[in-house]
Amino acid sequence: MKLNFQVTPKSNPPTNVHILIGRNGVGKTRLLNNMIKSLIDNNAQETEVGAFSSTLTEVSQDLFASVVSVTFSAFDSSEPLEERKNKAEGIQYSYIGLKKPKIENADQMPKSHKDLNEEFVNSVKACMMSAKIVRWRQAVQMLETDPIFKEIGVENLIYYKDEQDLGKRASTLFEKLSSGHKIVLLTITRLVESVEERTLVLLDEPEGHLHPPLLSAFTRALSDLLIKRNGVAIIATHSPVVLQEVPRSCVWKLRRND
Repeated sequence: MKLNFQVTPKSNPPTNVHILIGRNGVGKTRLLNNMIKSLIDNNAQETEVGAFSSTLTEVSQDLFASVVSVTFSAFDSSEPLEERKNKAEGIQYSYIGLKKPKIENADQMPKSHKDLNEEFVNSVKACMMSAKIVRWRQAVQMLETDPIFKEIGVENLIYYKDEQDLGKRASTLFEKLSSGHKIVLLTITRLVESVEERTLVLLDEPEGHLHPPLLSAFTRALSDLLIKRNGVAIIATHSPVVLQEVPRSCVWKLRRND
């Protein structure tokens, strides 16, 4: 299989979000996981997981400065790779999802509500205490087309200058949200925190927790963030809502070869 992703700077509509569609079991999740391994796992074999290449550079490591994986599926059996923050070790890698890193000789436990709350608070602090506050505010404003986000006043977190007060308010606000709103707010906040220049974001079926208007707003917010950071996203989805947000040239239909 060969996929030829083309991203045209400043195109309208944007071409920095590409979509994988196909029936259940066709291999969308496996393809995303192989993409991650091909860039992050130093022990991965190209014959098993494939490889990225470009007409602009001969070295795949030069294509992306970082990779972010987003999956909140409770049915994904794959284990997330260990996060990598040190650039000296290779491409940086961040994982956003429900699974905790697996501890040796122990069962992999899902994150608790408390874990997700703490992750959101820490990520908000990282955004607020840096220049990322501007991108976070812009992303949240795009999500506020959803009336619940607008009503709860997520954007007002930018006015808390004291780190301790910010943490308390962020935690309280997060607890008031539904599970779907928690996931989208945590995801966009972690993305603002993690996405740097030349980041590849891989998302597996984001529609699982989001109603259509919020999913549409999230897709637009993601695209806007990636435009600002010269990044690209590949999304595996069944949702026509996500498809409506990208041009036809950015949609790839996978079929099983029997």
